Amino acid sequence: YNSILWTGATNGGRVQFQIATSNSAGGPWTYRGGSDCGTSSWYNASGLSPNTAQEIGCYTYHNNKRYFRYKARLCSDDCSSAGTASPQVESVIISWSP
Repeated sequence: YNSILWTGATNGGRVQFQIATSNSAGGPWTYRGGSDCGTSSWYNASGLSPNTAQEIGCYTYHNNKRYFRYKARLCSDDCSSAGTASPQVESVIISWSP
């Protein structure tokens, strides 16, 4: 079970993640997320809650890879329009077994 967990506060906004894996420290790196494993999708499009593990799917792309990276997206409200929320991420914990 591979998962991502973060600590902090949404403060009315959203925090989302993408994961990239590779067999080489130099890449190539293709970031993927969401249930469709798309390059424009993010893990939990509805916004992850702090201190709650979210399963990292997309096994076809991630299994048996030696290296991983992640990107975090901090959004106000719906992640597509301006807003006033300011999410805060204090730490990110990845549970990973290739």
